[in-house]
Amino acid sequence: ANVRELVAYRTVMPESSDEMADALLKYDPEFVTFTSSSTVENFCRMVGPDRLERLAQRAAFGAIGPIARKTAEDLGLTVAVQPEQHDIPSFVDAIDRWARTTRR
Repeated sequence: ANVRELVAYRTVMPESSDEMADALLKYDPEFVTFTSSSTVENFCRMVGPDRLERLAQRAAFGAIGPIARKTAEDLGLTVAVQPEQHDIPSFVDAIDRWARTTRR
C-alpha cells in the first residue's frame, strides 16, 4: 500500500496572545467549545492560568469528543457538553440541548 499523510488543518498559537485573551474576558462568553486536544492546549496556554480560572467561573466548556474532553479535564476544566457522536452537527445539537435546559 502507498500511504500519504494529508494535513487537513492545523492549529497554531498566535504570536501575541495577551491582547486577545483580555478581549475574550471582556467579551465574557457563556460557552467555549473545543474541537481537538490542540485547541484545548493552545487556548489554555493563550489565556493563561489566572484568566482561565476567572473564565471557568463564568463559562461552560464543551468538547467534541473524549480525547478533547480528557485534555480539558487534565488541564482543570469541567466539560459540560460532549456529544455521543463526535462530529460538528452532533456537537451543535448537544450545545443547543444544554442551552435549553441550563440557566446560568
